[in-house]
Amino acid sequence: MDKKIFDVAIVGGGASGLCAAAYISKYGKGVSFVVIEKENRVGKRILSTGNGRCNMTNEHLSADNYRTDDCLLINKLLERYGTKKLEDEFYSFGLLTKADSAGRVYPYSEQASAVLDVLRKYSSGNELVEKKAMSVKKNGSAFAVECSDGSVINAKRIILACGGCVSTKLGADGSGYKIVSKLGHTVTKCLPSLAPVFVNSPYLTSLKGIRAHCRVSLYKGNKLIKSEDGELQFADNALSGICVFQLSPYVNEMLSKGDKDITISVDLMPEYTKEQIKNILKSKISLCENSTLDELFTGVLNKRIGQALLKSSNTLPFSREIGTLSESEISKIAKTVKSFCFIPSKISDKEKAQVTHGGVTCGEIDPNTMESRLQKGVYIVGELLNTDGDCGGYNLHFAFSSGFLAAKSCLISLK
Repeated sequence: MDKKIFDVAIVGGGASGLCAAAYISKYGKGVSFVVIEKENRVGKRILSTGNGRCNMTNEHLSADNYRTDDCLLINKLLERYGTKKLEDEFYSFGLLTKADSAGRVYPYSEQASAVLDVLRKYSSGNELVEKKAMSVKKNGSAFAVECSDGSVINAKRIILACGGCVSTKLGADGSGYKIVSKLGHTVTKCLPSLAPVFVNSPYLTSLKGIRAHCRVSLYKGNKLIKSEDGELQFADNALSGICVFQLSPYVNEMLSKGDKDITISVDLMPEYTKEQIKNILKSKISLCENSTLDELFTGVLNKRIGQALLKSSNTLPFSREIGTLSESEISKIAKTVKSFCFIPSKISDKEKAQVTHGGVTCGEIDPNTMESRLQKGVYIVGELLNTDGDCGGYNLHFAFSSGFLAAKSCLISLK
């Protein structure tokens, strides 16, 4: 293998790498390629996406759903591979898709394995090397991929699809950043994204396991950074749920910079104003003024959440009759319902994150081809790049479409 020169070497057998392999296999007649993957099986992370259903893309796809250092790359990629184009590409491989009421697109079978199966089918029959790539060096008119066992794989074109640095148990170890750095690329600080947020709070022990529909808002001082509606999950020392995941890249980035005065405010009754909540509480009091405080939120909120709110507003003891509540106490309780605050304590666990925030500076990539501007013949795709999206299929869309575009560009350059 050291002497053979492949047309294309794909480093990484994840979502981007397999899309590139399948595309070359289908459209690159006579083009030789090899997939270099350190794990004993390709596509492991695909199987874990979308709770095993693989949320592939989203009908409401927009550049606004991504965080990146270069919007041009995202805009160009979405021009070439919008939702319909990506679905059509997969349909040409034999995969039927469908969308749910929120616009999230899944394989029709609702099995992530279906996506992996069609990609593996089209890329099978070509060489797969179970080795870890350590570096890529220019070797005359080709490139040499040096592997951990000392072997060298030569190719005319390289597609780097090594993944990010989260979910290491599924193979992402951040080694691709070392490869691109040696090629001269700038790699921004990499952090977990779309993950539970660790918080300091004396109330989480009693709330663990409870879910509630809320509006969560991230503040730096008095400045609102971002708000999201959705189901909040109270976890062990952390807040979880998709609405919190959407805030996590901003929280983690601020924590990594040492920013202070960061707060997550939870609105437990977003459909109601503070005044309306006060009126609801007063109505409860007039109906059963002899009831105790721990019954104040009965029929309104989860009992344990209600107790935590009373503690947070310092309205105690629970044995006290609700008829004794003053106007100012009712106002304070209503205010806490609308703004139950938590202080982020540390950067999220990368093993529980869905994607990496940060990576190769996108301005160093040709947005029309995914080719490196610094090293012609090298293409960089997927999670290696400093682009991460919201929950809802946006990250897989970027991984799939960047892999397809890089493969297409490779084939054109080889003609």
